[in-house]
Amino acid sequence: MKRVLFLLILLSLTAVLSSCNWCPSTNVPFKSCGGDPSGPSIVADFTAGTPASNSISLQKNRTSGDTVYLDIKATGVGNVFGASLKLEYDPSKVKWGGTYEEGDFFTGSPTYNVALDGSTGEGKLVIGVSLQSGDTMVSGDGVIITIPLRVIESGNTAIAFSRDSKLTDNVSPIPNEVSVSFSEGTIQGL
Repeated sequence: MKRVLFLLILLSLTAVLSSCNWCPSTNVPFKSCGGDPSGPSIVADFTAGTPASNSISLQKNRTSGDTVYLDIKATGVGNVFGASLKLEYDPSKVKWGGTYEEGDFFTGSPTYNVALDGSTGEGKLVIGVSLQSGDTMVSGDGVIITIPLRVIESGNTAIAFSRDSKLTDNVSPIPNEVSVSFSEGTIQGL
């Protein structure tokens, strides 16, 4: 009986999968069966603003089909112990990819917390990074974190840091905000 049930499930799954088109570059099924087998229906890209010295910027790391991977990059910043960043974007055009890659800016034993804003959900991504007790503050240039964003609708949409994004030092008894500028960019769904 178990063997017959297993075979029926396997045959059903095979029928469904064989009726779908597969993306040749990623071997992943398209969003809908009957899609264009030459590639995904939407291709993502990103145009960055110009980063200044002493800034946090968004830079394109890479693209893969409908997903753009963005580096949040520090340029010329000094004495940083933590980052509290909020990215805002149009949730009708872009969705968070659900994962992240740690960057090389924070050395030591950084802790990363990345989630959608609990009150708004999709459309505001909250990123927290902090060094641990005993770690030394960092300065200079480097990638804080790389995040994937999936384009779900064609067209352009801005992605920007909210006004309450900040970097902090580790000066006792109360950490100070590190003065930096933030630059934004535009995600394209082609």
